[in-house]
Amino acid sequence: MKRNILFSILCAGILAGMIFTTGCGKKDTNPENHFTYNDTTYSLSQGFISSAQIYDSLYSHTVLILSDGFTVVWDANDPMAIDSITGKGNVLLFNLIGLSEDGLEDGTYEAALQTKKSLVLPNDKTWIYGSAYMDYTVIGDEESGSNVSLINGTVKVKSLGNNQYEFTFDVTSVDIIKLTGFFKGTFQSIKMNERKSYDTHSILNRL
Repeated sequence: MKRNILFSILCAGILAGMIFTTGCGKKDTNPENHFTYNDTTYSLSQGFISSAQIYDSLYSHTVLILSDGFTVVWDANDPMAIDSITGKGNVLLFNLIGLSEDGLEDGTYEAALQTKKSLVLPNDKTWIYGSAYMDYTVIGDEESGSNVSLINGTVKVKSLGNNQYEFTFDVTSVDIIKLTGFFKGTFQSIKMNERKSYDTHSILNRL
């Protein structure tokens, strides 16, 4: 009798362990929102997107992804326009070109080929510029911290509906350092920024 009870307890323990292991495995298949640059991983948490027609059937989609730590202040006269961004955190910023006026299409966006005199779009899905900001502080018009321009590689986009997108980043900086990352979330639509008073590294100036 004792042997049967012991056997039952042992089987129950093994079964519980299998269920626990399987559950943990499923959780691990969903990567967290982040990017990794120069062996350091930076968190991300909120997304914004602004779109505009730039030429015939070509549309520009500027993607802004922020981490916690930033506060977005909206324009008092236009609820879709950002007046300012303040705080400290991490930022990814990309300008993607596509054929759809209704948001980003699924697919792999390749970096544009840029020279001093021309800009060559490799196909109908491409990105023109990208920037990464690490531990970046923005207070009023003053900005400080590390930022780097991204010039090569791919950005994979998957539309999930209802303004939700999944991004996978595999790009290279001007310093020939790899940046990889993942972001999945809801993107709030914003209008293109018309300010011109910020310097070239300003986050708002790139929207």
